[in-house]
Amino acid sequence: MKKLSEKSKETFYHRHRSILLLLAIVLLLLLFFKKIFVLAVLIALSFLVSFFQNTLVGRNIGLELVTLAAVISGIVYGSITGFFIGFVLIVFHLMMSRHMGPYILWVIPGYSIVGVISGVFPTVNIITLGIVLTVVLNLAFILLTLLITPSALPKSLPHFITNAVINVILFSTIAQPIYSLIAK
Repeated sequence: MKKLSEKSKETFYHRHRSILLLLAIVLLLLLFFKKIFVLAVLIALSFLVSFFQNTLVGRNIGLELVTLAAVISGIVYGSITGFFIGFVLIVFHLMMSRHMGPYILWVIPGYSIVGVISGVFPTVNIITLGIVLTVVLNLAFILLTLLITPSALPKSLPHFITNAVINVILFSTIAQPIYSLIAK
């Protein structure tokens, strides 16, 4: 019985040592590569939200982290990075949520442009910039949907409205803390 107890202690010690080692590595990465690490986590969360969005909350809810990631990356790393982050994340989001239709012709460039504009105005308060870009983006999407595919507007309106509300909440609550982590 005593051997089992010693073996249990040894296993317990090795498991905890592995966890502590992993935490130490993560903390070192965070200290030395904080900007990249935080942005990578935000991108990973965006991928996860996009992957699970269709299953968990449905297509009519405008839940995405693309706008937040594009704005933060544009402000911190510049317009080109903001463009590519917005482009890659929205294409993945559309593919995962199976949102394919004529509106991708303005949705993909729209999110990409959000990243570019963020890089052009890096000194503007991130909360203000994010909320303004969210509202402008959704108003542009509503207008383009009305002009090009007017029959889709009633079905798309809940998505646009919830997208604006969710992004206003995101920018009002977590954008500044995330930006503060990587802006230094």
